[in-house]
Amino acid sequence: MSRIRGAKPASLRRLVSDIQRQSGVVVAQEVAARAAPEVTALALAEFDAGRTAYGDPRPEGVDGRELRLVRTGATRAALRFVAVGTVIRCVLGPRYARYLVGKYRILPSGQQAVPFRWRRAISDVARDVVSRRIESVVAPLRRAS
Repeated sequence: MSRIRGAKPASLRRLVSDIQRQSGVVVAQEVAARAAPEVTALALAEFDAGRTAYGDPRPEGVDGRELRLVRTGATRAALRFVAVGTVIRCVLGPRYARYLVGKYRILPSGQQAVPFRWRRAISDVARDVVSRRIESVVAPLRRAS
């Protein structure tokens, strides 16, 4: 971002108020809406590869063999994240999918932190949204000076 030359204090105050007005809930909603598909893609990639949400090998089944978790494909078909306001929420689908979250860790749950890859993807989206918002406020000031 380049410097704003010849900016008057009044225009700087207006810039700050514009950024504050456009931030907050609106930015959080936009970040959630743009991050939900990113997190969905990451979760499905780990599911398809037979790994937990954290990238570890999936725990073995009762008989000691690797578990694929794809008998009907219902869980995988329904697994997605959606934005509800400022929150990213998971849609699991089948009733038994919650047991797959607990036992086979197809998603983070309870005391576990959000996987690093997911946090990085969400922060990249947030950084992009905020920088675009700032640029949309600063661009008219650059043209005016």
